[in-house]
Amino acid sequence: MSPGVFTAPLAGRYLLSAVLTGHRHEKVEAVLSRSNQGVARVDSGGYEPEGLENKPVAESQPSPGTLGVFSLILPLQAGDTVCVDLVMGQLAHSEEPLTIFSGALLYGDPELEHA
Repeated sequence: MSPGVFTAPLAGRYLLSAVLTGHRHEKVEAVLSRSNQGVARVDSGGYEPEGLENKPVAESQPSPGTLGVFSLILPLQAGDTVCVDLVMGQLAHSEEPLTIFSGALLYGDPELEHA
């Protein structure tokens, strides 16, 4: 087991959640990857439906505090790895846990074993 990497012990549907807390006035952008393939992106700049391919939100919007949050359900096969890769910014450090990443099996799915 590696810190920051979730490995699915069984095939099934998993709830994956993260709260990323950056330094004050520093933008945070991260990508959730499943077995080295990006599947979701979180950005502390907020949601902007148009123009993301030209200029990421984190570069264009000021932010007094940085917080990126996601929670999604993914189908995983046994042995699949999931991690959050920080693309921009720095995570804040404290005695309290400010950044959290977790995965939990919702239900097993034997059909995923053969996918």
